[in-house]
Amino acid sequence: MSWAARLASGGGATATVGLLVPLSGPNAGLGQALSQAAEMALFESGDQTTALVVHDTEAPAGAGAAAQMALNQGANILLGPVFAGHAKTVGPIAAAAHVPVIAFTTDRSVAGPGLYVMGILPGLQIERDVGYAASQGLKRIAALLPNSPYGHAVADALGPATARYNATEAQIEYYDPNAVEFSQAVQKLAADGPFDALLIPEGGARLRSIAPLLSFYNIDTTKIKLLGSTLWSDPNLASEPALIGAWFPAPSAPAWAGFSQRYHATNGADPPRLASIAYDA
Repeated sequence: MSWAARLASGGGATATVGLLVPLSGPNAGLGQALSQAAEMALFESGDQTTALVVHDTEAPAGAGAAAQMALNQGANILLGPVFAGHAKTVGPIAAAAHVPVIAFTTDRSVAGPGLYVMGILPGLQIERDVGYAASQGLKRIAALLPNSPYGHAVADALGPATARYNATEAQIEYYDPNAVEFSQAVQKLAADGPFDALLIPEGGARLRSIAPLLSFYNIDTTKIKLLGSTLWSDPNLASEPALIGAWFPAPSAPAWAGFSQRYHATNGADPPRLASIAYDA
C-alpha cells in the first residue's frame, strides 16, 4: 500500500483529492508515474490533512466509474484524467456533485464550467516559439503538421502568433498522422519555400522519421532554424543530427532537474515529463 493510500485510509483527512489516471493497459506506466508524483508532492508538503485516492481510468467500467468511486470516497476535487475523451466523460459526473476537475489533457476544447485544463497548451507553445524566433530576426515561419485536431490547433495558433510578433506565416504542409513515410509532405514544403524557420511540433518515432528527410530535400537546418514543441523533451532525440541547435519550449531545466532527482531517489526510476503535472497539481 502506498503512503498516500495509508493516509487516505487513516480517517484523519479533512480534504480528499481524487486522482484519475490509467493504471492498466498501454499507458499504465504513465499512470503509475503520475500517481507516484502526486504521492511525492503530498509527502514533501507534510500535509496530514489531505488524502489521495487513486483510480484507474482504463478499468473495464471506464473513466466515469473511476470518477464516481473517487467521489464516493469524499473527493473534494478530481485531478486528471489524462485524455480528452475521458475528461468529457468525467466532467458531467463531477459537475453533478459540484466537484471541480483539473484535467491533464492539452485539448482546451474540453474545458468548461468546473472543468479546467492544466498543461502547456499548443497555443502557448507556438506563442513562445514564434516570439523567440521573431526576436532573433526569423520572420518567415513555415510549419509541417499532422492533419489532426492537434495539428489544426497548432495552425490556428500560428497565424495570431506571427501577427503579434510582426512575423509572417509561410506555408503550412499537412501529413497523414497515421503515415509512416513523410517524403511527399517534406518535398512539397521544400518546393514552396522560402522560410526562415520551420515548426515541427511532432515527437518520438515520427519526428525521427521526418528529421533526416529535411536535408535530403534541401532544407538546410544550418540556415533554417527548426522549432519544436514540448514533445521534444525526449533525450533520445539528442542523437538526431538535423535537430542539433533547434529550439523548443519547455519548463525550466533546473526546476525539472530538481524534481527528476527527487523522484528518482524516491521511486528508483526517471519520471516521464508529464509526471511533473501531477506533482504541481
